Amino acid sequence: MKNTRKNLMFSLADKIRNERMRRNMTQYELAETADISQHFLSCIENGRKIASVETYLKIAVTLGLRLSDLFNEETASVDDELQSLLCSCNDFERNVCVAAIRAILVELRKGNR
Repeated sequence: MKNTRKNLMFSLADKIRNERMRRNMTQYELAETADISQHFLSCIENGRKIASVETYLKIAVTLGLRLSDLFNEETASVDDELQSLLCSCNDFERNVCVAAIRAILVELRKGNR
């Protein structure tokens, strides 16, 4: 049980830190917008503290995520895979991939209306 809790802490820490950095936000900016202290955010990102659901929700909303995105391993692995694939592309390949994804999303979203 203790190991599972520790794994969850580090998984959440990594997701929050990675998403914050992906959005080019500082800890200060995220903490201020989420209305938490920068010190507490640092502790969360370093896996030293577990926050309340309310705090995780504030962080998720500030990062443009759903709360479930922070706790969903499958989402993270898909994001990691997409990032890895795009990083392995040259500029031309990356532009083609992004254009294709945009076109696919437009078509998918037409069906959801």
